[in-house]
Amino acid sequence: MDSSTYDPQAGTRFPTTKLLEGYEVAAVDQFVARADRAVSMRDGSVTAREVEQVRFSPVRFRTGYQMDDVDNHLARLVEQLTAIEAAGTPTSPAPAPAEAAGHCPGCRCAELGLA
Repeated sequence: MDSSTYDPQAGTRFPTTKLLEGYEVAAVDQFVARADRAVSMRDGSVTAREVEQVRFSPVRFRTGYQMDDVDNHLARLVEQLTAIEAAGTPTSPAPAPAEAAGHCPGCRCAELGLA
């Protein structure tokens, strides 16, 4: 008997199975929630490479997510994260030139010959 499980934190719905081999629900929910959040926040907390390399434990004769549905969602996440990474979306503003050189903003080090 297949049903659907919804994780409000992950915001994703995957069909479940008990008879066929499936992915362990809690591990998928946890990882997909992190990856979805990384896409929406564009914070680099999960990379496309991490999504490509993630492996979930298979389960059988207990509730698990249908593998194809999870794999398809992971493929979409890889596409989205790859695009974000290619765009080079910064996670924080770049420091001002004086800050980058190790000086405080508005300092007079350059005037005093200390920079």
